[in-house]
Amino acid sequence: RVCTMTFLFLSAVFSVVSTVLGVPGTPAYFLDPSWPQNKSHFVQTAQDFCTAVDDTTHQVFVGLRGPGLASTGPVLVFDDRGHFQRYWGSQSIGMIHGMRLIRLKNGTTRLWIADLGNTNNGHTVKLFSTDGEVLETIGTPGTAGTGTNPIQFDQVADIAVDSFGNLYIADGDGGMNNRLVKLNTARSLVWMTGSSKAGNGTSQFYIPHSVEIDFQLNVVWVADRGNNRTQAFDLDTGAHVVTWTCMRPYVPYHIRLDPTGKHYLILDLLHAAILTLPAPASRETISHCSVSNATPLGRNDSKPHAFSVDPTSGSIYVGEVGANVTRDRKSG
Repeated sequence: RVCTMTFLFLSAVFSVVSTVLGVPGTPAYFLDPSWPQNKSHFVQTAQDFCTAVDDTTHQVFVGLRGPGLASTGPVLVFDDRGHFQRYWGSQSIGMIHGMRLIRLKNGTTRLWIADLGNTNNGHTVKLFSTDGEVLETIGTPGTAGTGTNPIQFDQVADIAVDSFGNLYIADGDGGMNNRLVKLNTARSLVWMTGSSKAGNGTSQFYIPHSVEIDFQLNVVWVADRGNNRTQAFDLDTGAHVVTWTCMRPYVPYHIRLDPTGKHYLILDLLHAAILTLPAPASRETISHCSVSNATPLGRNDSKPHAFSVDPTSGSIYVGEVGANVTRDRKSG
């Protein structure tokens, strides 16, 4: 399922929440049981892995995985009130894992999708229009690999995009690669950290599962799931900046910035919770790691896998692979 949680910006709500949590300025979330309006559009044999939000068109994209999608497609589109609009992607996506919505300078929105499956479409990163047209494919469709010229993927997990159009790709989710790669707009390799081997040292990964850019600090964060930590790297050089472990025993599956840019949100599938961590104000304070709040998402067997944040409302949409439906959560 997918659930949404809304983060309200009103200072009155903030102060009430802060009193409850004992941490001033920390957002908390509660479930919106009305989202989606009709759960019958979720294919019950499939699992909900990821989401993306377009706050200009008020659309929510949900990525499904599993059997029973041939006649519908793995991407469901809802409006932000939870009303179903359409399916797409049955011929172009093998096994979806991650999504990232981007906005071009002309205001047009596009959707990057990580396709990790061992299918004719798999081991690729693809750019789609919001109606499902394939605009670009990176990687060798249907073939896993470790190559960098041209780039190949194996179990590619997540994508982040900077303001110049460069891509930061977490590769992979349990495959032969354990690396973060930066590709320029020509899709050539700029830098790479990690390798085809898993490791627990600095700049090594064991299942790099999610990526997020903090432009204020000029770093890209990686949810290094198998090592139960996050690592940050310089956007320009790929040099290691810092490693955070303060979220333990929680396990970082997915990481995103909240709309204010003042908090990192980290999702833990195993404990079914979203953690809130204060974002550093500068590189000088980046070594300070703390968890200000942990919001339970319900039963542990709901298995929340990935989420997206509505930059206007603050709602977060969580894909829960154990629940077979997308839900909405609000703050309060």
